[in-house]
This record gives sequence, structure tokens and C-alpha cells, in this order.
Amino acid sequence: MSSESLLMGISATYGRVLPSVTVAMFLDNFSDYQILSKPPTLERRFSWFATLSKNDIIASILPISDTIFISHPKAARPLLEEQPAAFVVILCAEDATPQWLESYSNRIVVMRQQETLSYFTVMVQQFFIQQLIWESQMDRVVYKKGGLDDILNVGGSLLDNFITITDKDMNLLSYSHRRQPPDAFLQRMIEIGCAPHEIAAIQKRLVDRKGITLIEEVPGTPYKKLYAPIFVRDSYFGSVLMTCDVRPFSQGLKDQFGIFLKRLILICENFWEKQMQVDSPHYFFFTKLLKSGGGGVAASYVYNQMRLTDIPDNPQLKLLLLELGDVDWLERLPQIAKSIARINHGECYYFPYKRDILVLCYAEPGDSQLSHRKSENDLQRLIYEPFGINCGVSQIFEDITDIDMAYMQTKVTLGLKNTIQSEWLIAGEEHDKGIFLFEDALAYYLVSETELNRRFLQFSFSHTLLQKIYREDQEIGTNNVALFWFYLRYERNATLVAQRLYVHRNTVLYHINKLQDRFDFDLSLQSAREKMLLDFKFFFLTSGHESVKQIFAEATKAPEE
Repeated sequence: MSSESLLMGISATYGRVLPSVTVAMFLDNFSDYQILSKPPTLERRFSWFATLSKNDIIASILPISDTIFISHPKAARPLLEEQPAAFVVILCAEDATPQWLESYSNRIVVMRQQETLSYFTVMVQQFFIQQLIWESQMDRVVYKKGGLDDILNVGGSLLDNFITITDKDMNLLSYSHRRQPPDAFLQRMIEIGCAPHEIAAIQKRLVDRKGITLIEEVPGTPYKKLYAPIFVRDSYFGSVLMTCDVRPFSQGLKDQFGIFLKRLILICENFWEKQMQVDSPHYFFFTKLLKSGGGGVAASYVYNQMRLTDIPDNPQLKLLLLELGDVDWLERLPQIAKSIARINHGECYYFPYKRDILVLCYAEPGDSQLSHRKSENDLQRLIYEPFGINCGVSQIFEDITDIDMAYMQTKVTLGLKNTIQSEWLIAGEEHDKGIFLFEDALAYYLVSETELNRRFLQFSFSHTLLQKIYREDQEIGTNNVALFWFYLRYERNATLVAQRLYVHRNTVLYHINKLQDRFDFDLSLQSAREKMLLDFKFFFLTSGHESVKQIFAEATKAPEE
């Protein structure tokens, strides 16, 4: 079969998607051959090849400028003379090349012939087909809007080398999973989830240099590296780094890396449109913490990333989940995002995650800004009433690395929303408000048939209002834990509490009201009382008999005469 017939068949299969081969790539592929002459520049590109014998009439289905011709010297001369755009790979049986070839040195590659023209043509054919299949597979990933891992798996199959992709904050987004990192530098990069300082500093210096840059000396690695920044809509998205470990650096490798880079940028554009319409500058930091499951993230990485956010030191945090589900909200997402940006007075980060939107709210420590009452009001007014989107609300927590536990709280809560709504309906409460608190779901979770997660339970009962009051008692010497227990135990009868604690009734009411105002909650609500009683039972179970005995012994001790 001729190369033209083969090309027509392949074009029908792949929709006329043609490969892109530079002279440098061609020479890399045939590096075992002795090169007798090559052009001064190796950047010219070709889409296909054709074999030329002495009596052939040129009938390529591609423009001559896009075709690389394979020929013996005698057959090449008429073509080079008559077609100024022609480029020819000439197989020469002699060590000395014909003198007339010097006139066409910028349009020829002369190689020492090692086998017949037909056999060499088959090898060229295999090279072009391999390139065609590689590019077509990458195009298929782009067409199907695959992810970064997908394009790396396909693209890396021909590049052979280890590749990493980082975002603009040097967080590691993806890397060559099928291979082990070839040096200590890359091992550390995979370990900590971001570019180590040495390479991060180099990459930051190269951000403004568009295109591919060769980094020849990197501390801690013997390999050269090819670096390229990724820009999406003229904004710096991140960067890609290829370590030349299996295939050493060459101009041909750089050209092939450029072909891969074009597809990678398209994937990043798709990713940006699909995942980043909700604007969160620290999207990858938060999602990395969610996926880490409470471990595997270096403390230094968390510290450095937190410095880049507006979240205060020792913060109060709360996670909200807006349940988009299977509904396609893309058209309304810009409008929804504007409403989300007003939650918690704008002190929040919001980002898409598994077809939902998560909102991480933050506040100064000791502030009631994140109370459930305020969160419910915000979500009702800004999210549920205008858009009909159900919302799950976590407890308040302090450590950003616990965000995966807060996410689990929101998922558990929304998973039990029908049960919670039934309870509201029976109790005569408004049941169409679409805002579900984890506190409303906890008791149902405890008696469900699902296997209980120990870390999740520990987290949930260590971030309660009762735990905050207990820690404060220990710090400043108060005993509000006992006060709250007796206030609940005696069904909010301040007189009985006062008698038990040997204080005035007004003192009881003063401290109860002060704490309710400070933390913005209301013990007149049955649900609030039931949740606090449940917290007390867990507190009694885990604190130990002697500790509990001491707390209540001191509170109920009669004053000395």
C-alpha cells in the first residue's frame, strides 16, 4: 500500500487529524543512523511522508511543504530543483555525498543507507503512525473533557519522562503515576504535595517567559528539566515540568513536549471553565485537604498555604455544603456565586467539589459571627429562597486540616434531611426551610445501621458548645458546665438551680443569658436542649468519673458560714 493510500485510510478513521513532526523529532527517531548532512534549523514541521523513486510523478495528497520525501540522491535532484518548498530525506550509499547537494543544505537530511529504501520507508511509516495515534489519543481526551491525569497518562506514553503539573501557588495537581519519581527532589515534591523551595523559586522567575524553557541546573537532581508556564485566558494558571530522565534532552524531545503542551492547555481551559467558574484562589489547597483524609499533608505546607489566605490565626471555621446534585446549574452559577459571596459578610471561600459547592466560612476566635442562627439566616435569604438549593451546615471547628470531617458532617446531615424534615413536620415547625444543621442529624447518625467512624465521632463531640464552655472553665476558673447541666436537668427552673448551687436565682439567669447572647443560641428551643443533653452524655462517658465528680463537687459545695 502506498503512503498516500495509507494516509487516506487513516484520515477516514481519525477524521483527517494529521500528526505534526519536526525535523528534530525525525532525527531523534532515527538517531541510530549516521547523519551525513542536516539543515541548520530543525524546526520545520511535516504532516506525512512520501517515497520517491527515479521515475515517480509527484502526486501527494498533501501540499509539498507539508510532506517529507524519502529518496535516493538521483531521484531527489529533480524534486529539489523544481519544487522550492520540497524537503527530502536522502539515503546515500556512499560516505561522500554528491557535491550538488550543498546547494540544498537547508532542505535536506542526508543519512547513510543501512537497508533498502522500501524497508526504511516502512520504518518512517511506523514513526508517523505512532505519532498520529499519540496525538489522536490526546485529542480524544480533550474532546471528552478528560482530566489532568488522563492527559498525562496518554501524553507521557511517548514522552517517556516524568512529568509534574502545579498550580499558580505551586501546589501539585498531577504527576506521572505510572512511574516512580526519578530523584529525591521529585520524591519530596510528591510527598509534600507542592514544589520544594528550590524549584518553586526557579519557576517563579520564569513565569513571564512564555514558551518552553530548558532548566539545566537544579539543586538535588542530576537531570535537566523542561519547564513551561500554563496560561488560561491570559491568566497564569500553573506550570508543567518534565524531567529528562529516561529520554535525555534534545530539540526533538522539546518539540514533542510542545505538542503535548498544546493539549494540556486545552485540558486546563476545560478544567477552568467546568471547575473554576466559582472563583476560589485556594481551590487546590482546600480540595487537597479534603482528599487527604486528615493525614499525609505536611504541617509546613498547611502553614504556608494558610499565610496566603485571609483566614485569621486561631480561627473559627464552619463548612457549608450547597447540594447541587444532578441538576445542571452551570447557566445559573454566576448568579449563585454572587449570592454565595455575601455569606458571612463575604468572609468565606467557596469552590466546587463533587458536583456540589462548598463554602468555608471563617471568623476571629471567640466571635459569635459563625453561630448557627446567623448561618441559617444567610442561607435562607441568599441561597434557599432564591434558588431552592438545600444546604448542610457543619459544626464550628478550629483546625483547617479537619475540613474533611466537617465535609463528612455536611454529607451525613443532607443524607438524613428527609428524616429531619419528618421531625420538623411532626413538631409543627417550619419544614420547608432547606437548611439542615449537623446537630439535627447527629442523634439519627448514632442509631443508624452504618458503621460509625471513630475519628468522626471524636471530632463531632469535641467541637460542641459544651466543650468550648468546659475549656473556658479550665482556663479562667469558672464552672459554667455544672450551671448548664443543672439548668437542663431541672428543665430551666432557675430557682431550683440556684438552690442546688447556693447562688441567687438572678445569678443563674445572668450567666445563662450571657452565654446564650455570646454564642448566639437559644435554650428555649427543644432541639438545642436535646443536643446539649446528648453532648453531656458523651462528656460524662469520656471525661472519667473522678473529673466529673470534681466538677460537680466544687459547684454544689455550700459556702462557708
